[in-house]
Amino acid sequence: MKKAENWYSEFGEYTIEEYVQERFLKNEDEMERLRRVISLIPEGTSSLLDVGCGVGIFLDLLRRHRGIQGMGIDISEKKVNFARARGLLVEKGDAGSLRFEDHYFDVVTALEVLEHLPFGTYEKALKEIARVSKKTIIISVPYNERRLFITCPYCGTMFNPSYHFRIFKEDTLSSLFPGFKLQKIEKIGVVHQAILPENLMKIIDILRKTPLTIEYVCPACCFRKPPFKSKIKKGGKKKDFLKKFLLFLLWRKQPRWIIAVYNRSNCF
Repeated sequence: MKKAENWYSEFGEYTIEEYVQERFLKNEDEMERLRRVISLIPEGTSSLLDVGCGVGIFLDLLRRHRGIQGMGIDISEKKVNFARARGLLVEKGDAGSLRFEDHYFDVVTALEVLEHLPFGTYEKALKEIARVSKKTIIISVPYNERRLFITCPYCGTMFNPSYHFRIFKEDTLSSLFPGFKLQKIEKIGVVHQAILPENLMKIIDILRKTPLTIEYVCPACCFRKPPFKSKIKKGGKKKDFLKKFLLFLLWRKQPRWIIAVYNRSNCF
């Protein structure tokens, strides 16, 4: 658990304020995803728990645009403190062991969280989220992601630098939460996905050295390449044309995220 917290609390060259601004508040795709989730929250919702709330951007938007004072939990103490300093109701917690009573919240959300949970915690979290939700569960996860794997230059461990442990598609979402039925699916955003054969991609992963642009903390030895500030790259129109041409040949567009809404199917 401590190694995971290291990854989620690493801001590298940024202050946490700078990181939030550049990676989220100025990222229109990320903000549109959060706005879409807020639009799906049922009318009459009076209580909400955001599992894996991070720095609380979703909770802040929810409070400002829907007037709902939600609560959040997160594994990173740095992020929890940042959210609290902005008047949000957030505490440090584990998705696999929620301290709340059964059916405590009208709505429970888990946004870009489930793909990060390791074996054991993931299975417990699904049950815990269902247990504490009274009416509705809303999740967002990467859609049909072809995960990148890199090799740690220090210890040789191969891992996904984003700590994504599983892939989600429509058929994997249908029965995630005990006692809940999938009511609605929405796809949002655009991402380029490699169309190379799976076996070739595996060979590329094996041969791949750690890319210069990847940020990571190795889950085995904690060797790290922390987040770095964006720099203006030179190259002009010729370089842009080459990039677009390669994208056209080797990549296809698909939705970046999938949002799923579940409603409780049994009475209590």
